[in-house]
Amino acid sequence: MRFQSAFAAVVFMNAWGAAPSSAGMAEDCAQLDDLELSVSGCTAAIQSGTWAETELFWAYNNRGYAHLKRGDSRQAIEDYSRALWIDPENKNAYVNRGFAFISIGNYELAIRDFSEAIGLDETYSIAYNNRGYARHQLGDVDKAVEDFEAALRLAPDYAAAHFNLGNLYDELSEYAKAIENYDAALALDANAPGVHFRRGLAHQELGNFEQAIADFEQTLALDPDAVNAINGLGLVHYLSEDHFSAMVYYGRALNLDPEAVFAYVGRALVWYATEDYRKAIEDYDAALGLDPNSAVAYHGRGLAYYKLGEYQKALSDFDAELRLDPQSVEARSARAKAHEKIAWGLHLDGRSGEALGAIDRSLADQPDSLSAREVRANILAAQGDPDAAASEFELVMSESAPERVRAYQDVLMSKGFFAGELNGVYGDALRAALRRCVESECDLSELANLAP
Repeated sequence: MRFQSAFAAVVFMNAWGAAPSSAGMAEDCAQLDDLELSVSGCTAAIQSGTWAETELFWAYNNRGYAHLKRGDSRQAIEDYSRALWIDPENKNAYVNRGFAFISIGNYELAIRDFSEAIGLDETYSIAYNNRGYARHQLGDVDKAVEDFEAALRLAPDYAAAHFNLGNLYDELSEYAKAIENYDAALALDANAPGVHFRRGLAHQELGNFEQAIADFEQTLALDPDAVNAINGLGLVHYLSEDHFSAMVYYGRALNLDPEAVFAYVGRALVWYATEDYRKAIEDYDAALGLDPNSAVAYHGRGLAYYKLGEYQKALSDFDAELRLDPQSVEARSARAKAHEKIAWGLHLDGRSGEALGAIDRSLADQPDSLSAREVRANILAAQGDPDAAASEFELVMSESAPERVRAYQDVLMSKGFFAGELNGVYGDALRAALRRCVESECDLSELANLAP
């Protein structure tokens, strides 16, 4: 449904003027519901040496179709190329070969063929739609939109073009525009489960959970084995905090497909939300057993280990996530917190040298973390470096909210270092009190609030 081939329009089962001399071969070649028979019939006709060029065009085109349907895209490309050698101005053969290029991921050559077809017929809506799909895959969003819109100007009732344009807007997070196009596609074909599913995802992103549920349920009414729709229902109920229903749907998905990675990940989210972190880890383990490259599973399992205080295991998972997705801000933030917890534990064990290394690794991932700066200040104080420790504490105070400053005023007052107003303002009096406290080796670790 994402792109449309021209096969239905250009198979040419009756494309010859007079019937070929070998009628039996022609009939076999035209049996496109029986791909093996079609290939053998077309091959026999091509090798017979009795067919005219126009008839051979038909045979190569049909055999290309059969090869493509059998999954032999490269042989299909070869046959379509032979057909085009016979008739280089046949727009349909260009579209067919372009479709075959799409099937092997060669979008550049697909675009070239669709452009050739458009050059032969500027009103060819299928070629515009298919070229838009190929351009979308290459990330040429503006040109893809132009092509889909051109297809729809030429054929306003072109459901596939509406669907493709909806998918493009969905990937751009323009969910309202995506839904508008999915609506148009469904107005033309209300029984398209894939469109209902994609519209359900867009509604989910907008927080329209009732509409999302309706679309996922309609997807299942049309395709009872649509595991993705069951997973969608699980996720919507999870987002709605209906954890029981979410668990039921994820279990249903796994009964239908025991290798549904997303269902394991989704159910793990529910276990995590209900604070059953061990169960969450079990499901993340299952997901990673099926897909060792699932960054989201490493992240989720890392968070569960973090909640259990198993920070080294959490760190290992966040490291794995970052190997798969080096740009993940969430992974770097989570890894920074794990390093911070490890640093604090080392500090409490009196291993200040190791603790300083761990906290510096935390700050490398999250340089603006005030809590990491507090931990570092405590470590420096324990190492007997009051100047460096005081500088870190002062940096924290200068960037902290009034509530946090007030907490420092309270503690310093209780220790006899601060006698000013408890107003949450970091000023000279608090700065001096902080310095005196650190220089006298007073303990401010209770303010870090990071005890494992």
